[in-house]
Amino acid sequence: MSANAGGRALALGPVGAGLALCACLGAAGVLDWVPEGPAAILARACAGVALFLWPLALIARMAPSEPAVLKSLTLTLLLAPVGAAAFYTLAHLAVDSRTAVLLTLLAAAAMQWPARGQRLALMAMGPGAKAAACLAVVCAMLCAALLLRGNASRVSYHGLLHSALVQAVGRQVPPQNPFFAGADLSYYWFYHAMGACIAGACRLAPTLALAAINVWAAFTMPLALYFWCAPLLGRARRELCATLLAIFGLNALGGILWLMHGMPWQAPAEPMELLGVLRGGVGAWDARLAFAFSKFANLSSYPASLTLLIGANLCAAHALRHGRRPWVGMCACLHGATLLVNPITGGIGAAATVLAALGFGYPKARLRLPLLIALWCLPGLWLTLQASAGYGGSVAQLVVPDGAKLWGVLAPLLPLIVAASFLLLRFGPAARAERAAEHAASQATLDGESAQSRNLKPAWAQLCIAALVPLTLAPLVELPYSNEYKLIRLSAVPLAILAAGGLALALERGGMLRWVGRLTILVLGVGSLASAGLGLRSYAAFARIELPLSEQGGVLLPIAEPGSAPNPAQDLARAYAWLQRTTSQASLGPVLIANTPGGQTEAFGSAASPHRFTLPGVGRNLQGHEAPVFAGLDLYADRPSQVLSDSTPMLRERLIDLAGLYGDPSPWPAPAVQRLKQLQRDVLVLITAADRNYLGDVEGNLTALGFQEVFGSNEVRILAFPAEFAASLQQRSASPSAPAGDPQ
Repeated sequence: MSANAGGRALALGPVGAGLALCACLGAAGVLDWVPEGPAAILARACAGVALFLWPLALIARMAPSEPAVLKSLTLTLLLAPVGAAAFYTLAHLAVDSRTAVLLTLLAAAAMQWPARGQRLALMAMGPGAKAAACLAVVCAMLCAALLLRGNASRVSYHGLLHSALVQAVGRQVPPQNPFFAGADLSYYWFYHAMGACIAGACRLAPTLALAAINVWAAFTMPLALYFWCAPLLGRARRELCATLLAIFGLNALGGILWLMHGMPWQAPAEPMELLGVLRGGVGAWDARLAFAFSKFANLSSYPASLTLLIGANLCAAHALRHGRRPWVGMCACLHGATLLVNPITGGIGAAATVLAALGFGYPKARLRLPLLIALWCLPGLWLTLQASAGYGGSVAQLVVPDGAKLWGVLAPLLPLIVAASFLLLRFGPAARAERAAEHAASQATLDGESAQSRNLKPAWAQLCIAALVPLTLAPLVELPYSNEYKLIRLSAVPLAILAAGGLALALERGGMLRWVGRLTILVLGVGSLASAGLGLRSYAAFARIELPLSEQGGVLLPIAEPGSAPNPAQDLARAYAWLQRTTSQASLGPVLIANTPGGQTEAFGSAASPHRFTLPGVGRNLQGHEAPVFAGLDLYADRPSQVLSDSTPMLRERLIDLAGLYGDPSPWPAPAVQRLKQLQRDVLVLITAADRNYLGDVEGNLTALGFQEVFGSNEVRILAFPAEFAASLQQRSASPSAPAGDPQ
């Protein structure tokens, strides 16, 4: 880290005291010691500040010299939410979620004790640092605008599915599968632990908590990118170019093709329509590569994992040069965190750093860094091995790439590859002489650092390996759900830094090469602007859609549209609100049975443009059934989805049981009843208007088995078993208390 050359410094004692106060106010909010209103909002905001900034004093204490404010803030932002989620998860193994959140906030307050006597250097920021800070604010505002303006962008794609997993983590760690009651969740769930920690501390609905993670990632990523490329590029314009290309430079060629086709565009109303709009600009390759910033505009673990990986690469660039603390330890820690959040991003990133360390690292780091990375990656490796449903029950397959696959890999990256190829000019005899002269000059002008610290060869090698490893694998493997497109995204970030360096070198050479460099800059600039313009316009149009959902009081619920005539969707919304009010609890609750073989129950939204969360006729759910997230309960069984593999034991039997219950006029067979009793949990059955299309006498069958009706709204019914449980629900439903967002 940097020493304070100017002498000005910020004392961390008052800052630590302020963060401790924020954590304590957040803890008071968790304990309901703060009255509702502005005071409660302030307490929740303070809890968020504490969760995202708590390690600042530790970062300052680990530094061998007085660290700079911006770099310390960047490393703090990278480590804070991961560390808080890890502490929350460990605490939740022994206590309930609310107590685990409380302990996390109190631990964040205690972590401010090392701030005593620590200082941060108030160094004047250069143009590159100022540009990175401004870009961080812009990216965070873009992400917030695309996610927080309307709720459709939060619940679409996999928003409801991830929200259900956040709730499952809140009920128990390790979590059970909310779409298949009684089974462990075979999916990587640390990202959802981050969401559960933030949701519990700030009293947010899971969708808003996950959106907060995206905004954090969008703000932190430009800062981490700047500190990664600054030692390599050395000038503000190059640093800004590299940062912009890393964020928006993917698919510049697609932007050019879209312009050549007359800029076709149509406002999307559904998630799949949004991909269709973007496909108009991408040519023949994966539509998910159309817009570089698109992953920050929907809820998934990728934005957080990408930001953590960039932070790990930033630390690796320093660790490989001199092998000193704190870079080696932080590099290994961030690689482990990346693997916990997303196996593809984490595995590829860790492998690239290990290869760079073994081949080019400083002797002290050559073996120590790979060993530490391996140790820190053990928890993520264990979680990945448990996540069979996340890969559809299959593994990566090696393939022989054909022309179409190669084109699909290279085309979104082609302008970046061309720009990065200009760096090959550095290997000529004249270039070697110039580098030798520059190195001698730097040794004569720079003081206070060892020659090894100024040696950038390991950092350049690590950058090249980080780009080549995913780029080489992308055409050679097929991942479940065609996730090899993520390898192209991972390659685009280091390629962008290499491209900025190559363009700078081309412009410096002069002659014909300068004109080629200018043409490449034109293609990259115009194409990236066009791609970003198409993507932002499409996502902004989709973000304006407001579905009849409530996220008040930390609960996600459908609501009836004001002024609309009574309809089955309103009845179902009332049923979900009743379930949240009477059955939602921190520990495992009753099992909910819904007609999953029949597909979607009701559509929410206006009659002209209904929004279906589960698409009927789709073999594998995009979202999973909506009941687990709206009711806050584990579903007896659901159709296969990204968190429920079709190879899960007993899934087929349970789906057959449900088909028989809703579609067969005869009573449930004895094996089905036995499978239900083996769960040893209370049972609820949801019957909707859509279920009336089946011929079976569902209520009669259930009544014969001992179920009792506990809720009714027109054609929607909820029945419960056993009788004692039904009686307790009827008594609880008579209570006047109701959660925020209750549509009644």
